[in-house]
Amino acid sequence: MKLLSATLRTSRRIVFPVVGLLWILGWYLGEAQRPWLWLYYIPAPFIAAWGTIDLILRMHRAGRLRSIATLAITLLALTKVFVLDSRWNRPKPAPATAIRAGHWNVAHTIFGYDAILQELAQDNLDLVVLVEARFAKDLPERVERALGLPYVFQDQGMAVLSRYPFEPQGTISIPHSRSWWARVDTPSGPLDLVMLDVLSHPALARGPILGAMVNWIRERPEKHPLLLVGDFNTLRDSHALDSLRKEMRHAYEIGGRGWPYSWPLPIPVYSIDHAWVSSNITVYSYQLRSSALSDHLRQELTLSFSSATNDTPTSETD
Repeated sequence: MKLLSATLRTSRRIVFPVVGLLWILGWYLGEAQRPWLWLYYIPAPFIAAWGTIDLILRMHRAGRLRSIATLAITLLALTKVFVLDSRWNRPKPAPATAIRAGHWNVAHTIFGYDAILQELAQDNLDLVVLVEARFAKDLPERVERALGLPYVFQDQGMAVLSRYPFEPQGTISIPHSRSWWARVDTPSGPLDLVMLDVLSHPALARGPILGAMVNWIRERPEKHPLLLVGDFNTLRDSHALDSLRKEMRHAYEIGGRGWPYSWPLPIPVYSIDHAWVSSNITVYSYQLRSSALSDHLRQELTLSFSSATNDTPTSETD
């Protein structure tokens, strides 16, 4: 009995340092091949919270070496969450011509469209993309009644709700994903809107998926301002996004502030929902908003562009 008790005490003392070191290894290796891949998905907020609680409850009873290891791992996890992953941009005043856009994975609309539209009515959006949205024949009427948005189109489990007229342009061939795009006729000029919903599977290679999207972006003949939104099921620090970063900028990174993770509720620890903009779009603000109607936070951003920037992209200081 004493041996069992001593073994349990030893296990409790070493479990956090061991898991913490595995998290560091996963962070270093990134999306390596299995079995190392699973270490990449140990969430930094989990390690930060566990380490903080452990320090508060056990510091006075732990040995010096364990205390130092726990403190170092906890500080590293907190740094990743609040320094490397998070952004602290100050809000910028937006012009009257700015567009309020949103994206939300609505979890197969399990709570119904009435509840979803009632939630969205609080946000005064001009352009909304819904992912995992079941088809509803009367959706246009319901959207106009609830949101005052007169233009609606649904395809492949995704829906666009818009204040401005738009023309669906068709499907984009992306492996293990659903994707299509539309050209939106805004008062500032045409805006190309692309929707992407990547298959949810931790072991899925994201490189070919994002590579196909990047090829489409590079090959499109008309370089109108481009907004790419969706549930990428890909972490924002993934190397699979490196090629996309050469073409576009993440809206959170240039206009966001605070907690950066979008899934799952009630405590989101993974940044898998994304909004990317071309260099000729200015982002004034970006925020993630929670709701009990989905396990995903919804993305909302305020952006603007002018037709004069369509052919001559300009850079923006992050």
